[in-house]
Amino acid sequence: MDERLFTAALTGNVVHLHQLLNEDPLMLHSAALASAETPLHVASICGNLQFAKEMIRLKPEFAAELNQNGFGSIHLASANGHVEIVKELLMLNRDHCRLKGRERSTPLHYAAVKGRNDVINELISCCEDSVEDITIRDETALHLAVKNNQFEALRIMVDMVRRLNKGEILNKKDQEGNTVLHLAASLKNREASIYIAIAVELLLNKAPTFKPLEVNLMNKSNLTALDHLLLVLPMEANDRDIEAILRQAGEKRAQEIGRVLDLQVVENYSNNQTEITVAESPLDRLVGFFKFQRERDSPSDARNALLVIVVLIATATYQAGLSPPGGVWQDSGNVNNQTTSGSNNYVSTNTTGYAPGVAILSKSDAISFGIFLFFNSAGFYVSLFMIHILTCGFPLRLELHMCIWAMGFTYSITMFTITPNGRLGIMFNVLVVLFPIGIPFMSKWIRVVTEMK
Repeated sequence: MDERLFTAALTGNVVHLHQLLNEDPLMLHSAALASAETPLHVASICGNLQFAKEMIRLKPEFAAELNQNGFGSIHLASANGHVEIVKELLMLNRDHCRLKGRERSTPLHYAAVKGRNDVINELISCCEDSVEDITIRDETALHLAVKNNQFEALRIMVDMVRRLNKGEILNKKDQEGNTVLHLAASLKNREASIYIAIAVELLLNKAPTFKPLEVNLMNKSNLTALDHLLLVLPMEANDRDIEAILRQAGEKRAQEIGRVLDLQVVENYSNNQTEITVAESPLDRLVGFFKFQRERDSPSDARNALLVIVVLIATATYQAGLSPPGGVWQDSGNVNNQTTSGSNNYVSTNTTGYAPGVAILSKSDAISFGIFLFFNSAGFYVSLFMIHILTCGFPLRLELHMCIWAMGFTYSITMFTITPNGRLGIMFNVLVVLFPIGIPFMSKWIRVVTEMK
């Protein structure tokens, strides 16, 4: 394109355009041959209405030409929100409304991506069927509006779809099998969270009565819109509001649909009934809300929570070992256990020695002390083992694990100290040696037995 002609189009100087044409009447023909970019493309980008109108009058065939990037003049005007130029191009030919450009995108698609609401109104009013056009990825203009957070544009198009009785458009799926509802439910945008909820409500409530928006449609991954909401991490506070909206409209998760369908098959086979539903009690829903869900909760969050829990358990069990029930003897001495027998009131005295630091309970009730010692030690050693597993791959891992094993060693020394000599002491010594070694094998064996059942 001649540089002078490009400047005239860029600035919208119609007088200069005519001066150039007086000098060279074939300049516009030459411009069409020189490159795919025409003066009308430039004027449409810049919003130079008078220049665009003059160019449409002088060279109307420019309106249908695509530039080297696959954009027509109406695509550029729509994307930039120049609604008056769009009107002029539609007056020339209404078919420009559905002109396919790059990736089979139409002017309405570009207007939806950019949220050009006036252009959207003009395009759909001029050509109602344009709302049905899809891109090379099977996306409608509604899909693109949601993907680009253009919720006001979505509202306008849903309202127009309702008025035009084209509710089936809301159920169209893109290349991944996602409907507009899938996309609206999966968005994660703190600033636009309120608009996401409005968009979901809009799709569920404003579909035309003859063809309502279908809930529980699954995409190619066999996920419903509710699955999309709960699977995309991290969970936001507003997600619960959107979930309530979806569930109120009858939306379910894929696994819930499968469970209902399975029960329906059984019921139909036995009783020839056509409907059966599974109702969850409020308590079940409350418990389910706080339960760990693999598809919702991230592994890092689960690991952090486990670390906090096992550290608390290790702290509590370690402290319980240092201060067993009843405390420990503070000094050395003897315990006299007197028993009376017979009619002669014969009194026998058993003297038992003790040393400082020995648990008092071990002398007064050895069985209870043994049970306490076993389960407290089990909790402590298992918590240390879990800390060891959860911190694998951490920086300074060697030093961290040295601290863990040093803590376990000091606990063992403490237990040796508070345990009296004799059978109980020997049993505990064996437990201290074998239990830490056996934890991995015990946990693996328990899992195998559980899975077999």
